[in-house]
Amino acid sequence: MKTLVTCAIVGLLSIAITTAYVRAADEPSEEKTKEKEAAKKPAEKAGKKADQVRLYVEGAYCAGCAAVLTEALSISGVKNTSKISANAGKGYVIVLADFGHDKNLSQVADAVKGADTPHKRQAKPGVSLELFAKLDKESAAKAIKSLAAVEGVDAKGSAADPKRGVISVRLAGGDKPVSVAGIVSQLKADGIAASIVTDSVRRILDPPKEAAEDAKEGEKGDQK
Repeated sequence: MKTLVTCAIVGLLSIAITTAYVRAADEPSEEKTKEKEAAKKPAEKAGKKADQVRLYVEGAYCAGCAAVLTEALSISGVKNTSKISANAGKGYVIVLADFGHDKNLSQVADAVKGADTPHKRQAKPGVSLELFAKLDKESAAKAIKSLAAVEGVDAKGSAADPKRGVISVRLAGGDKPVSVAGIVSQLKADGIAASIVTDSVRRILDPPKEAAEDAKEGEKGDQK
């Protein structure tokens, strides 16, 4: 009888110990909990939508030129660029890409302007930032005047089109840092509510006639 009681007690103790062990294994330790929380943070950051920009990239005379320009953008920190198609140097190609609005656009301008494209004589590489705003003739002129106060921007090479509601901000490059946020802030201070619009259905817009005419004149000059 005593033997049976002893066996029963041992059996119960064994079950209790096993149950406790299983529960301990199932319950996450404080260290494991911290590891899981840390693992979630990168995932949350990855899910955050990146800042986007629309750029006017010039110099895509041929497929080779387009490839060099794509590489130049990548090196300068521009990510996930849309395809740059060759356009025989006629105006620019609109490029959608990811680029932080607080990052330095001058490095992008330097990379594009310095791109060693096969036809850089026929189509000089250059880049502008596209912004959208409600404009009339008066506010368009005001926008260009506002851009003149922003270092790193070529105001003379910029343009504001009231009909399309677009401000083309020519990036000068050099040692003067400039950002999307800085440009938008300056325009806002001068009464121009400009913004970046990247999810438009109209991804490809025809270049202004002035840009196409300038490109043709440039080609004639090179031929001479």
